[in-house]
Amino acid sequence: MGFWFFLSVVVIGHTLLKAYKLRMISRRSFGDDGRVLRLEAELNQLKKQNLESHTKLEQLEEAVYFGDFELKRQFNKLESEVAHKARP
Repeated sequence: MGFWFFLSVVVIGHTLLKAYKLRMISRRSFGDDGRVLRLEAELNQLKKQNLESHTKLEQLEEAVYFGDFELKRQFNKLESEVAHKARP
């Protein structure tokens, strides 16, 4: 009886160990869901901030470009007025 008892204890112990490891793995994966959700929320927030920054950059580029264009137009207008006044 000693050998069979020892063998059954080893088999049952091994089965319990496998069940425990499986439970810990599944518990860890469920625990990671919260972390994944937090990371996804942070990623979405960063994407939103990136989009807002990109929009602001485009607006600034337009302001600088059109401001430069308007400034050049005014300089050309002044040059033509000065040249027109200098002709008499």
